[in-house]
Amino acid sequence: MSDRSKPTTTDGGVPVSSDEHSLAVGPNGPLLLHDHYLIEQMANFNRERIPERQPHAKGGGAFGRFEVT
Repeated sequence: MSDRSKPTTTDGGVPVSSDEHSLAVGPNGPLLLHDHYLIEQMANFNRERIPERQPHAKGGGAFGRFEVT
């Protein structure tokens, strides 16, 4: 068994050195737009489809009998 996991890659298949760190100007500086992997990940995240919330969904946890008097 190999303990090595598959390396993280870009959408084009290029290996990425770190998934946790991005290019910045200094330790507390702004992020650079030259970090292609970060821009690619943000684009994927921004285009992710989030299903709409249904505030009054049918059968929303009710059970038992309903009796009108």
